[in-house]
Amino acid sequence: MKNSTIDRTDTVLVNLGEFIPMVQNERIPVHRLILASRNEYSRALLYGGLQESKLNEITLNVALIAFKHLLRYIYTSALELKDMEVDDVLDLLGLVDQYGMTDTEMDISDYLCKVLNIENVCKIFEETLLFNLKQSTPVCYKFLDVNASCIMKHDSLCKLFFDTLNRVLDRTCSQNVFIEQIEIVLAIQTWCKNKSYIEDKKEKLLGK
Repeated sequence: MKNSTIDRTDTVLVNLGEFIPMVQNERIPVHRLILASRNEYSRALLYGGLQESKLNEITLNVALIAFKHLLRYIYTSALELKDMEVDDVLDLLGLVDQYGMTDTEMDISDYLCKVLNIENVCKIFEETLLFNLKQSTPVCYKFLDVNASCIMKHDSLCKLFFDTLNRVLDRTCSQNVFIEQIEIVLAIQTWCKNKSYIEDKKEKLLGK
């Protein structure tokens, strides 16, 4: 029978692949329908009547490596976190929080609690507070308690925001963690070094 075959595959491909995020100057073709099917944030972004839903290409201000890992997870529902750098895992945590992927956020949080060490605990603790991951906070606190002396001397402490550092010091003092007062003072002075614009906060920290 003449013309018995209907072939609209080109239309399907257009419908699936017409969305291109630009991340750190890299164009990453994705399937609009697949993204929208995986979470409400993408669905609202792509089909909810927002300005982005009318565009075929948008610029996203996100970490490139973390975004690629997120796409891999969206497409496959699988991701090997141990193959990722902790910084990239933390960036991914921020993305899944933004996308409202609660279960995945909890999975990543659980993983981070299992890989705590002296070098990364401050950074992970700060992210735990940022994303209000209540089940992870006690684990971080326990690690901070046990390793207080080493953490007070570690460079990562200097990278904490004031509010986070304040909470670490409050915890150290309130829990009667065994640590010399001079260690706390030196840690505060190191943190405050070259930060003259927060002189008032230095006094608050030294008053612990």
